[in-house]
Amino acid sequence: VISVVIGSAIGTAMGLFIPMVKMPERIALSHAFGGLAVALVGIAEHHRHGSHLGATALTAVGLEVFLGALTFTGSLLAFGKLQGVVRGAPIVWRGQNVMNLLGVAAALVGVVYLVAAPPVPGLLFAILALGLVLGVTLVVPVGGADMPVVICLLNAYAGLAAAATGFALGNNVLIICGALDGGSGLILGLMMSKAMNRSFTNVLFGASDAGGDTASAP
Repeated sequence: VISVVIGSAIGTAMGLFIPMVKMPERIALSHAFGGLAVALVGIAEHHRHGSHLGATALTAVGLEVFLGALTFTGSLLAFGKLQGVVRGAPIVWRGQNVMNLLGVAAALVGVVYLVAAPPVPGLLFAILALGLVLGVTLVVPVGGADMPVVICLLNAYAGLAAAATGFALGNNVLIICGALDGGSGLILGLMMSKAMNRSFTNVLFGASDAGGDTASAP
């Protein structure tokens, strides 16, 4: 109850006192907290029950940890770009998309191994680390002008992570709300891309925003 009161007070203050023009930054920061919470719940659930969890629950735990970690760092970076703390221009390098795809594939293989193989010490933390790194590498090549679309996409990731948490905990409310959040975030991202006359695929894979400078990593 104390935690609910403290969290509600902080959230209410953020909603009331942050200017409307700063709403994208506030939303990104909220997504970061949500992603971190989901990842920590997954780690705690695995620590408590470990291999005694069924295949469905273990799959959900692996996905929620991965997506939660990705949402955490990705949303923090989006907040930093919108706030001007981090350079807003896209940062790209050769083989970037291939590296990101390989990272996602490695995380999914890790989830499969988590379910199918005997317990491997540190595997869940390796999945967590991949998610944290991919949150940065997926957002850093996107320019500041496209950050609202990225935030919608991160919202979808957070929703999917929450739904996975629902499967892990056997909580239907989390499953339903997470699915609604994930679906609406994806649809809103597609609609915003269309309204901005931008290709959603280009934004997703980090094409530079129109008129923005691109900084290439050495």
